Amino acid sequence: NALYNRGLAYWNLYQLYSNSLDDLDSAIKDFGQTIVAKPSFAMAYLNRGAAYYVRSALDQSTDADGQRSDIQHAVADLGRIIHMQPENYDAYYNRGLAYIRAGNNTLW
Repeated sequence: NALYNRGLAYWNLYQLYSNSLDDLDSAIKDFGQTIVAKPSFAMAYLNRGAAYYVRSALDQSTDADGQRSDIQHAVADLGRIIHMQPENYDAYYNRGLAYIRAGNNTLW
């Protein structure tokens, strides 16, 4: 899928070189468009969830209209992949990190 590959390229560019919110935003957008086009493509959820998680650490601003925060989006995406692929331990690990970041310690 071209959108997924482009999203992955932005994600890798962010991780390797730029550390730019613009690259994270572009990756999240492309992974989102991939999910719309192919909702069963689990890796798009995993990578978008990871990108949301990273962006939540970099950008502490909240939306004025009460939109869900990046960390809530990360938890939702990672939960979706766990539902789709219960054996995907990367998703459990990343969702655990997101819960910690969100301050959700009621699960343990």
